[in-house]
Amino acid sequence: MCWSNAAALEASAISSTRSATPFLGLVFGGAQVLVTTSANDHVTLDDVEFARSLAREAAMFAGAVERMFHGLPNGPAVAGR
Repeated sequence: MCWSNAAALEASAISSTRSATPFLGLVFGGAQVLVTTSANDHVTLDDVEFARSLAREAAMFAGAVERMFHGLPNGPAVAGR
């Protein structure tokens, strides 16, 4: 995905085959972050818990951005997607 604005953000998650290592790559201006599992051939419970936590935090961030965009207070989730 790529959003065209002053600071473009690109995010991608790739897991094309069962044996492929899942990863999340974020590029924001000059900053780049690659998030992946602890080992490329094995996924642990810690990896699963981290991925779920990351998803929860990303959802809360998205909700806060949506509320701010719509001029709403930064309270409990409005969109809940």
